[in-house]
Amino acid sequence: MARVERIEKGDLESGVHPTSVVCAAQLVSDGQGSFVVQLASFGSKAAESNGKRHVTQTYQFDRFAAATLVSYFTQAFGDDFVSEARGDM
Repeated sequence: MARVERIEKGDLESGVHPTSVVCAAQLVSDGQGSFVVQLASFGSKAAESNGKRHVTQTYQFDRFAAATLVSYFTQAFGDDFVSEARGDM
């Protein structure tokens, strides 16, 4: 659980993960008129305990970290990916 200070280009060997999780997004006020975007993951279905989800990780992105992340999304999915957004806001 952390506030993302900056996003750096990674060079780890990686592949697509075999399991998926649910992620919740919300705006969190910093108490001074600005917000961060918080992403919280609940772990895989196999990790549920007594049918209850448990937050396993949270990340908070300020404006600058979010802008860097958006540039990665745009590179991966194209300039128009934002218009395809689904879900509640």
